[in-house]
Amino acid sequence: MSVKKSVTEEEAEEFLKKMKVQDYSIVEKLRKTPAQISLLSLLIHSDGHRRVLMEILNEAHVPDKITVNHLKTIAGKIFEANRITFSDDELPMEGTEHNRALYLIVKCEDSVVSRVLVDNGYSVNICPLSTLQKLKIGTERIHLNIVCVRGFDGGGKDSVTDIMLELSIGPVEFTMEFQVLDVVVSYNLLLGKPWIHAAKAVPSFLHQMVKFEGDRQEIVVHGEEDLSVCIDTIVPLVEVEDDKGP
Repeated sequence: MSVKKSVTEEEAEEFLKKMKVQDYSIVEKLRKTPAQISLLSLLIHSDGHRRVLMEILNEAHVPDKITVNHLKTIAGKIFEANRITFSDDELPMEGTEHNRALYLIVKCEDSVVSRVLVDNGYSVNICPLSTLQKLKIGTERIHLNIVCVRGFDGGGKDSVTDIMLELSIGPVEFTMEFQVLDVVVSYNLLLGKPWIHAAKAVPSFLHQMVKFEGDRQEIVVHGEEDLSVCIDTIVPLVEVEDDKGP
């Protein structure tokens, strides 16, 4: 029986010299990709994750004559990054039996603002004049313009001013332009296509949530009615006075 030879200190040192530190340093890798680990490393070190993957592979079926390239394509789609999806497990309690609009609670400037409507039918973000007054923003930040905002009924409303507002939606901060309208509506702010496109957000009115990517992670922001909100008494809450319009 052969005796396994121990690795000498000189051999180990020589081996380490040949390694690319930037490729193999776990600390450096975690620094570059925070809160992430390679799937292979996870499967090697975790029995639980390995069992789950085996269950998935046992339940997945492909043609018995599948080519290597086709299999690679399928596997690539499974583990494709930056995919936003919604599942039935994320539906509200009443399931699909609702027709609610999607309202969020966001931090705007130094206030927490409720009844923030997400609507991908609008090509602008809208800030009612009443909301702007509650936010107590100086007039020097307001800019004059002439923009006509049309609703779904084809009617128009002139916006004579616009303003840049600082928003925190989930953990992500945005600086967005809003058209200021003197209108009576049921929301405090409206986030239209400019915010949706800037955040690369995918709203689901059915699931009552919006998802987007932030810091290489998926951000999920639930609709207002699904939230149990704890408001810091130092931060004022801007609420809609009553349901006055569509």
